[in-house]
Amino acid sequence: MRILKGLSGFVYSVIAAFTLLVYGLCYWTLTSHWLAGFMMMSLPLLILLHGILFLLFLMTGSRRWMTALAMLLLAYPFYPRLVKFGSEPEVTTGHEKSLKVISFNVLRFDEKKTFYQDSKDYQDAFMKWLTEQDADILCFQEFAPYKGNRKNFSVSWFENAGYSYYTGNEGNKYKLEGPAIISRYPLTNQQYLDFGALNGAVGADVIIGHDTVSVFSVHLHSMTLNLGSLLQEDTYAGRKKEGRITFNKMKEGWNERKKELKDLETWLSATRHPVILCGDFNETPFSYVYGKLGKTLHNAFEEKGKGFGFSFNQLPYFISIDNQFFDGSRLEVLDFKTDNTVKFSDHYPLIGTYQLNR
Repeated sequence: MRILKGLSGFVYSVIAAFTLLVYGLCYWTLTSHWLAGFMMMSLPLLILLHGILFLLFLMTGSRRWMTALAMLLLAYPFYPRLVKFGSEPEVTTGHEKSLKVISFNVLRFDEKKTFYQDSKDYQDAFMKWLTEQDADILCFQEFAPYKGNRKNFSVSWFENAGYSYYTGNEGNKYKLEGPAIISRYPLTNQQYLDFGALNGAVGADVIIGHDTVSVFSVHLHSMTLNLGSLLQEDTYAGRKKEGRITFNKMKEGWNERKKELKDLETWLSATRHPVILCGDFNETPFSYVYGKLGKTLHNAFEEKGKGFGFSFNQLPYFISIDNQFFDGSRLEVLDFKTDNTVKFSDHYPLIGTYQLNR
């Protein structure tokens, strides 16, 4: 019994030491190595594990409850990335300098892949929802109009709806494919970064009266994981094969997004205007990319979100990979929502309202 007790104590000490290492990696973003990516991604599970062990140690009278409690307290800086309670939106009416921004990976408006309950009225329902939002700026990812008979998703429809300005795919409005910015306000200084496939970034300065805001729509490297195939495999050989494919895709993804982040940071550092950075980052809040961006920008969910903010509408579901970051020194977020009732895509839309501070 004494040997078993000593072994369990050693195992928990190893778990606690590993947890501290993960906390350090997430807090200080010490390295972009893919191995660190796997470790940082485990942070929510580690918090859950220490919570369970804390209760177990209390019930059994073990003094290790103090260590488990310390692990939970040290995780406090990360809780806002995971869940937000009690955040109430500020009154957005009457703000002369308010700006409503929607960020949404629209899955190329593909009815065949839609997660909407009735694909027959998908177009009308999407446009009705978008009109009701009355947003000023739309930051889309995987934006691809002029496909088949999707007339509602043509650039001209957005023009008729009052969105007269747009940029994407080097500014060619008839061949937009990938990230795009569509705005009711004039756009200048348009820029485009091509990361391959539908991944990339577009940026533009939005002219709002006498003010200017630099807006970016970003879609970082996609891993295109097929977790359904992994879970459906019923043989060891099949699970091993799918597991290896999943591992390699995740490793490749971290390496590619690290490179893309450098280009993005160069862009951000060059602008002299307040920044709103929207997009599908394909990384959880416990990652190198999120941590690096969080060093200079605020995250709208962390300040005004509510609940867990999960933004992915398929397996593994319980992850947040879409974000709106902003310049907290010159902008204030008044309201923010991850709308998980809108199921037009494999992502949920993010809706943020910002106040321009002089």
